[in-house]
Amino acid sequence: MSLSSTRTAVVKVLCIAVAAGIAFGLASSRCYAQEQQRWQLMVTPPENARAVWSLQARHVASELELDREASRKLMQTYVSARQEHLDKVKALPQTRESFRQFWEITWEAKAALEKSLVEAIGEEKGKKAAEAIGGFSFLSDHMTADVLAAQRKALAAVLDYQTAVNKILKEAREAGSFEGTREKFTALFTELGEKASAIYSEQQLDEWRQKYGWLLETPSSR
Repeated sequence: MSLSSTRTAVVKVLCIAVAAGIAFGLASSRCYAQEQQRWQLMVTPPENARAVWSLQARHVASELELDREASRKLMQTYVSARQEHLDKVKALPQTRESFRQFWEITWEAKAALEKSLVEAIGEEKGKKAAEAIGGFSFLSDHMTADVLAAQRKALAAVLDYQTAVNKILKEAREAGSFEGTREKFTALFTELGEKASAIYSEQQLDEWRQKYGWLLETPSSR
């Protein structure tokens, strides 16, 4: 083999090695970033944490069919306990030892919450509420926050739909003709259905369309 061909072969090997190293580095950095993101979901709350906690408390109060006063006490007790837990977590130093302390603080907070709920709404309802409301899970908080965001988008879509319908009806009445309104209603309803899919399964969406499909009728055909 000539000196020139030998150099070319060496350069190719080095290029392959460098490319492999870069690829491994990128993959490693992506994995690290992914792990960091997942870790943050475990140890930090969503930005709208208090709204999430209130929603969780209202849901449990509804499921347990608590009266207004008991529901109010449940929400106050739960939100207060979650905030106290969060304050303690934030105060932890950024060390390996903090991981163990994090779980200790969490288990202590769970036990304290059950005791507080029993004192606030009675032993039977308090224990049921403590069990139903779950632990002090930031991961569940993030899941709830995402569901809440989807609900808000769906609600905004309904309000936008009604505004658009009112505009179409106003323009039709002013023109003295409802010609073309059915097509406009169909387009609006289809768009609304697509946005509603953010919170509905396919079966639920079909049921939703069956329930409100009559909205596609023009006023003159009703």
